Amino acid sequence: MSVVALQLGQCGNQLGSTWFDALIHDVRPAPGPPRNDDACYREAALERYFHSPAGSGLPEARAVLVDMERKVVARSVAMAARSGEWRYADGAAVCRTSGSANNWAYGFAGPGEHCLSEAMESVRAQVERCDRLSGFLAMMSVAGGTGSGLGTRLCIRLRDAYPKAGLLNHLTWPYSTGEVIVQNYNAVLTLAHLHGCSDALLVQQNDRTHRVCAQLLRRPAVSFSHLNAVVAAQLAGALLPARVRRGPPAGGPTAGAYLHDQLGELLQALVPHPELKLLSLHAVPQLPESSRDFTRYDWKGLLSELHRETQSPAPPPTSLARLLVLRGPDAHSAPLGELAAGGSLCRWVPPEAALTVWSERRAPTGYGKSATLLANDTAVISPVEHAVSKAWRMFVSRAYVHQYTHHGVSEEDFLDSFTLLEQVIASYRQL
Repeated sequence: MSVVALQLGQCGNQLGSTWFDALIHDVRPAPGPPRNDDACYREAALERYFHSPAGSGLPEARAVLVDMERKVVARSVAMAARSGEWRYADGAAVCRTSGSANNWAYGFAGPGEHCLSEAMESVRAQVERCDRLSGFLAMMSVAGGTGSGLGTRLCIRLRDAYPKAGLLNHLTWPYSTGEVIVQNYNAVLTLAHLHGCSDALLVQQNDRTHRVCAQLLRRPAVSFSHLNAVVAAQLAGALLPARVRRGPPAGGPTAGAYLHDQLGELLQALVPHPELKLLSLHAVPQLPESSRDFTRYDWKGLLSELHRETQSPAPPPTSLARLLVLRGPDAHSAPLGELAAGGSLCRWVPPEAALTVWSERRAPTGYGKSATLLANDTAVISPVEHAVSKAWRMFVSRAYVHQYTHHGVSEEDFLDSFTLLEQVIASYRQL
């Protein structure tokens, strides 16, 4: 089943093009003699995320690009075409001539409204190219105006138009030190409105990704392109084809078919309660390119490293559900060690339902093995609570509120958003 990506705003479009590059690089034929399971893996990945035109045309990303400014969208389309490996479909880009001025209300209810009909028509065209639609992956920032405001409005329209399709929102969370003066307003409004229409909200913190680039990958000067490369690789580890692991299968590492509706299975495994749908993403290893050829991991060491990462900082988070994806030789039989114990589990979740494991014998690009963990736990509450607290202090003093009310977002809309997110935070605190 196919997934249509929505690249929303500047951040979403930059990340989206990097993501599709990572996908197409991963499905290149593996070195050595051809294997039947390599061909099956490539076919499954391409069918899920790309449309293959008749003849010898380049694979076309199942994506819709939306931005109020043309520059970033045009650059993404041109870079894909220059790659010589894939491209965006004609008519997939929807843009205008001016941005949303980092104002969520302007993107949600202002002139951005005029983009919605065109964007929905582009989505319809992509959906009609799918033999069967699994759902949508929406990539967006919560800090700006177009990606957060217009992106939120588009996601609400998608839920109405495709009520049975899965919707996973990938939310780029801004630096805590600040990128935009009103970023906390934008984050609160985005998260509160998406909470009602999205099936899951994957929060990817720039602070955490920056630490990976600076400390683990040893980038001397971290840029947004470095952040996007890390995030794209982590997403690929979670969403590329995999098989359900139920102990060592009798047929060996290739036993069992690839998950048919992987996005749907992911949402079912990670969101057992409709109010608790905030996810975080962890991946190992993270090594600089200069060290990869000289570093070898066994599964025990790799999973111990992943466990340590997910348990810090103290106290360890309380877990509602987790999904572990292992990629590499013998992934189907890797000992789970401390990860299988579950750590601090929510009291009403059965231990056997708290961890879902998928595996794939094909090694990820650049590494011999990898482990990716998607978690629904209390760790993600800290950045959300921080944003709500700072936004509330600004709101009490009415700082910049007039910029939002001018475009139709009332003070009651703010209060409703604060109330909803405070309830979500309280629900996670009670786990």
